[in-house]
Amino acid sequence: MEQTASERPQSFLRTLRTWVLLFLALFVADDLTFGILFWVITQYSIYVSAAAAFVLYWAIGYWVTLRGLRPNPGKWASKLLKWLQLEHENPELHKLEADLQNKITSVATAVPMTLLFGGIFTTLWLHRRNVVDTKQAKRLAFWLCGLYAFEPTAIHAVGIGGLILFLRHALF
Repeated sequence: MEQTASERPQSFLRTLRTWVLLFLALFVADDLTFGILFWVITQYSIYVSAAAAFVLYWAIGYWVTLRGLRPNPGKWASKLLKWLQLEHENPELHKLEADLQNKITSVATAVPMTLLFGGIFTTLWLHRRNVVDTKQAKRLAFWLCGLYAFEPTAIHAVGIGGLILFLRHALF
């Protein structure tokens, strides 16, 4: 019996292309919307920028998650939650993201996936799949949103912002 195109394993290059597209989509959604703020702050103080990025990402992520656990999250939280769960137009990218989401089956798998999807999504996904109850989800959200906050802090404030600061001082 012959395999159909959808049953055949993807080639390495096609898989690599799909991962690159996912990375670019996440980069555009986050880095080019909020990252620029921290790149600018870093030009004045890398410490202030890192602290601000960490606190803001943790606090906002935790707040949105707590609101997302409610039956009626409210106007602002609903907008943020809808924005975070955008449907991708590229069917391969959408399929990859759905496959990754389906791998979030426990708290243990949620921890590494938090670095890709953030603490908000992973917590709400576990809660909606009844892996954790509301009380556990609130506690889990606190830690996962904190874990995720390290990523944008490292990327925006220290990484890209620090690189811009270094280049600015080295060239001028």
